[in-house]
Amino acid sequence: MITFIIGGIRSGKSRFACQIAKEKNKRVAYIATCVPLDDETTERVEKHKASRPKEWMVIEESRDVAKVLLTIPDDNVILIECLTFLVSNLLLDGMSYEDICKKMMELIETLREINNDIIIVSNEVGLGGISPNRLARVFTDILGETNQLISNVAKEVYAVIAGIPIRIK
Repeated sequence: MITFIIGGIRSGKSRFACQIAKEKNKRVAYIATCVPLDDETTERVEKHKASRPKEWMVIEESRDVAKVLLTIPDDNVILIECLTFLVSNLLLDGMSYEDICKKMMELIETLREINNDIIIVSNEVGLGGISPNRLARVFTDILGETNQLISNVAKEVYAVIAGIPIRIK
């Protein structure tokens, strides 16, 4: 079963995703996609690490999440955090719009194939205005489309606003 959690920055989506993972009462494989590029991001990553249970298996994979998913045993809950960084990492690597979309489709196909309970976290990017920056527009387009595709295959979808999860599917 796929559970998709979407929300704005600092909305509480990570906390809610961790809560769902804990409630499954299974081993948790946490896939972290963030590559800290500055002190602030490094500090945020450290706070996230400190908030997670120590017994969780943490896999740091910033680009090829689909490949990693195939290595995780079926009896694990998988928490992917987050699609936002995954798309950003690929875009900053210089991948084209088409290649990133293809990679996201590969991820979705892999999600359909595996038997694990999966929790996926992403940022909502469709509530703001259109950026005057081309790179930001491309990022928003790719992530927005990916979010729609993931929500389509997910059994449950939650929007988290001000720490309150709202079930929308």
